[in-house]
Amino acid sequence: MTGPKDQTITIEMANTASLDQTLTDGAKQELEAERSMTLTQALRRYPKAIMWSMVLSLPIVMTGYDLALIGNFYAYPQFNKKYGQKLADGSYALAAPWQSALTNGVLAGELLGLLAVGWAGERWGYKFVTQMALALLTCFIFIPFFAPNIEVLLTGQILCGIPWGALTTATIAYAADVCPAAIRAYTTSYVNLCWMIGFLLSTGVLRGLLDRKDEWAYRIPFALQWMWPLPIFYAVFFAPESPYWLIRHDRVEEARRAVQRLTSVSAEKADDILALMTYTSKLEEMSTQGTSYWDCFEGTNLRRTEIVCVYGGVVQTLCGQSLVGLSVYFFTKAGLNASHAFSLGLGQLGVLIVGFFLGWICLNYVGRRKMAIVGLSILCALLFIVGYLSLAPQSNTGASWAAGVMLVVWSFVAGVTFYPTVYPVQGEIPSTRLRGKTIVLQRILYNIVGVTMSVLNLYMLTQWNMQKRIAFVYGATCFCCVIYTYLRLPECKGLTYAELDSLFERKVDARRFKATVADPFFDQHDAKTEDI
Repeated sequence: MTGPKDQTITIEMANTASLDQTLTDGAKQELEAERSMTLTQALRRYPKAIMWSMVLSLPIVMTGYDLALIGNFYAYPQFNKKYGQKLADGSYALAAPWQSALTNGVLAGELLGLLAVGWAGERWGYKFVTQMALALLTCFIFIPFFAPNIEVLLTGQILCGIPWGALTTATIAYAADVCPAAIRAYTTSYVNLCWMIGFLLSTGVLRGLLDRKDEWAYRIPFALQWMWPLPIFYAVFFAPESPYWLIRHDRVEEARRAVQRLTSVSAEKADDILALMTYTSKLEEMSTQGTSYWDCFEGTNLRRTEIVCVYGGVVQTLCGQSLVGLSVYFFTKAGLNASHAFSLGLGQLGVLIVGFFLGWICLNYVGRRKMAIVGLSILCALLFIVGYLSLAPQSNTGASWAAGVMLVVWSFVAGVTFYPTVYPVQGEIPSTRLRGKTIVLQRILYNIVGVTMSVLNLYMLTQWNMQKRIAFVYGATCFCCVIYTYLRLPECKGLTYAELDSLFERKVDARRFKATVADPFFDQHDAKTEDI
């Protein structure tokens, strides 16, 4: 017997006819309004949605700060003296297995948090998940702060990873839910900016405490983690829940009030927005018939899940981010002292943020696809330049500085081109019903790839003594990322979720998304098929 998930597109189109008959005129008008909405109009209509999406994204600043600590601590003398081993030259260092255990322990904890949030988020909503994660984190911070040895520290990092994993998913899904196409890319990519700010704060705090010789040089950074959860918890309490989530749970009146709180429009216009959201949700329900993880791999959702997971989970790591993420440690192993390494790391993050602001401006003018392809191509070339600089003798400090400068340039280019596209892709490509779970799957794959590459990084830098030559490895993987992005990543700029559903349902080639007429009502329009 053929189940609903096995229906063909033709059958779905026939079934949609009954839905189309009940579609209000207001929903159609809202779709046309979103299609033609300018950035200025969106800012006037959705100022509160922007504000609340920024509030729900604040935990990412905290998470970025927390996660950056351990990676930077590997190059921190005071931390190494407490938890590391004494070397023959009298200095202290954390053994590669323990570095790997700490890094991967966090990722393992995140996996548990991600699996939990995929279920809890759909059942209780984004607000509840965010608040519970913040409450758990407040308790778990005590463990690394008071950790007497490396084993207890590892336990604390694993437990802290659970709420960190939950927070990284809920914020992206919420930002994608509450904003229209004209500003959606800005609110979702803002999540990436929050990561960068967190990394910058973490590196800055460690640089400021570098001259301390006692245990507070690493305890104070741990203690500063307590300043985040309570004010964020309080702010999230007043935020409206995602209207899409409320619609999926048949809480229509609450969804209407949420739309009114998120917009600055009349009650009639708010009803139009709600009608379009309802139509989109019902249309996706007819295609997916559920919100389980299995539905992410059924029908056209399989392609959407693949794009989100590979682009956000694999490309993001293999384009060189995994190398640049260890830049402070990399600089010290390349011959720079700790002070210069942290200063260069701060400069690198500052340049990354400046570049990101420039890329932010380009998002809705250039588009995600072109920015990604051009950016990854340049990043690939820069990585090979760093690799060729590795051929210079170790005593050549000029080559070490040149490699450091190239990594700073890499950060700027990535900030302008690639990074602004990562979170918009995660927020736009999945269906609204499966967005949360798709992002969870993406983050799980991201962590798996991160675990693999962090182990390889540490062994390439320490055991195999490859030093700057590991840039050749990432140059090759980045080249593969360019090929994948060209073949698989579609252009979503300016498209509503209903239009994206239509294009994926019709199996439009990724290279033809921009030139194909999107038809959310399954009208029989002729589509252009010109490559971009």
